[in-house]
Amino acid sequence: CGLVRSEKAGRVRTYRLSPEPLALAENWLAEQRALWESRLDQFDAYVMSLKEKEK
Repeated sequence: CGLVRSEKAGRVRTYRLSPEPLALAENWLAEQRALWESRLDQFDAYVMSLKEKEK
């Protein structure tokens, strides 16, 4: 379930990176990025409309 897996064989410990948790994080971050881009685009449009009203 973790990002790093370890195995011990005698005195040797081997570590392996597990990419699955990174893929889950990447998917979540992509969703958050899209959400915030949309919100910031809406905010930009609102600010621009305020600037137009000032003219």
